[in-house]
Amino acid sequence: GNPFHIIHFMQSLVKEKLLVNSVVKKRWIWDIEAIQSISIQGSIAEVLTRKISYIPHDTQEALKVMSTFGSQMSEEYVSHLYPLQEKRQEFCDRLNSAVEESVIEKIGSKYKFVHDMVQQAVYELMSPKERAECHFQNGVKMITALSCCADSHSDLGLITFVAIDQINIAKSF
Repeated sequence: GNPFHIIHFMQSLVKEKLLVNSVVKKRWIWDIEAIQSISIQGSIAEVLTRKISYIPHDTQEALKVMSTFGSQMSEEYVSHLYPLQEKRQEFCDRLNSAVEESVIEKIGSKYKFVHDMVQQAVYELMSPKERAECHFQNGVKMITALSCCADSHSDLGLITFVAIDQINIAKSF
């Protein structure tokens, strides 16, 4: 099987306490009936959705916003979504919490989903209406922030393109 799938499946067994390392018995203990009821052949999306469900709600919400940008999101996008330092820090703290959960990773100034299937699973947690609203709000926030950040070192052309793209995606729902 896919090593990514196996790793996340095993992590979910531990998280759900179906596979436990007994310090007293010095061995792993498992609930074979419960494990057999979970299909390892099931989709990786099911395993990932289960994993994401254990993450705090506010972190899930930040991941949903991030998922609307695709597989990665730069801190520059975050600064245009949340021009106020306090809100930006809250959002980044939530993403950093997701880094600790191994759902995303931070590479330089970018947050990146550890796998495209994780991004897809998070994105599909939203209904089509929620996706459209999220894309639209992202676009509007980014366009609005352009006026206050015009003197920054941002690539205004790229930010404008991304903002308009978000609004166009919202219109496609």
